[in-house]
Amino acid sequence: MSIRIRVRCPECGAEADLTAVDIELIVPTSTGKEDVALEIFDGAGRSVTTLTHSVRKGNRCLFHWSGTDRKGTKLPSGIYLLLPRGEGVAEELRTKGERLILLRQKG
Repeated sequence: MSIRIRVRCPECGAEADLTAVDIELIVPTSTGKEDVALEIFDGAGRSVTTLTHSVRKGNRCLFHWSGTDRKGTKLPSGIYLLLPRGEGVAEELRTKGERLILLRQKG
């Protein structure tokens, strides 16, 4: 089981800001239809959002995150923890997760 993070930034130039993060979660499940969510926590351990809508491709769940909280407010630069939730997610990944560093340009 693993999490892969890809950053999409179409205009990646000197003035570029984070446009989106695609997160691929590989979950070995029996049917491939179990609900899987991705909860995102800030550096203080507060849950800032939960991504529930994913595209399923077999045992791969694809999530899209725009760097915002539940209300759609842009989150500041910092370290965020991604924790998968749901049946079929290994205990180790549910408790350890994966870190993501979000950097925004000042301006």
